[in-house]
Amino acid sequence: MTFSANFKAYLQSRDPDLKVVESENGDLLFEKLTYTHHYRSITHVSVAADHSSTTLRIYVLDFFSKDQKDSGSSYHFTNDLNFDYRFGSYYSRGQTLIAEQDLLLTDPYILPPVTKYLSLLQQNIFDITKKARTQDNS
Repeated sequence: MTFSANFKAYLQSRDPDLKVVESENGDLLFEKLTYTHHYRSITHVSVAADHSSTTLRIYVLDFFSKDQKDSGSSYHFTNDLNFDYRFGSYYSRGQTLIAEQDLLLTDPYILPPVTKYLSLLQQNIFDITKKARTQDNS
């Protein structure tokens, strides 16, 4: 079984809702749309064509209001996230909050515990959106 087929089977056995696509340059891309509290989010896993790395990302859409983005407070918010949540890297693009973790793949025959790391990132996003929702409702 090839690395790509093995990786695809591994991810989809743990999360069958992840849709797989192969990009033009040979990268494998897995995505699914979910909701975390009342925020739409996209879970995204990409594997480099040369199988050297994988990137885990969660995009929380419309997380920042237009006013918050324009005032620059989203940058302060993501700086605080990078300090408070040491697992993952957090940044904003437009009104979207992005959580990201890169993993090196050192051996194509040994899959890293991607689902474990993805679960950690998802838990952080769950906590962050829960706090944001609580603050919105107060």
